[in-house]
Amino acid sequence: VSPCFGECSEFAFVVAGGVGANEYLRTRLKNIVEGENFTFHAPPLNICTDNGAMIAWAGWEKFKRGMTDNLNCAARPRWPLITLKESQKSA
Repeated sequence: VSPCFGECSEFAFVVAGGVGANEYLRTRLKNIVEGENFTFHAPPLNICTDNGAMIAWAGWEKFKRGMTDNLNCAARPRWPLITLKESQKSA
């Protein structure tokens, strides 16, 4: 988290999904970002969920309806965020 502090023009930090549902991580992140004068935002715990579980459930529902894919796309299991930042600079 801290490498971003010197580069951000907005002073807000948002957490959601599975991380937002983890009370330990939520509390630690809140303490860290508030210590750097950022505001912390998170949805109520009862609506934070595990994104992987939601994606799996959606896939199961589609599969039951015969909606399948040939899976010929290239998976990218590791996608460094720095590549996104670099592509934004060139745009």
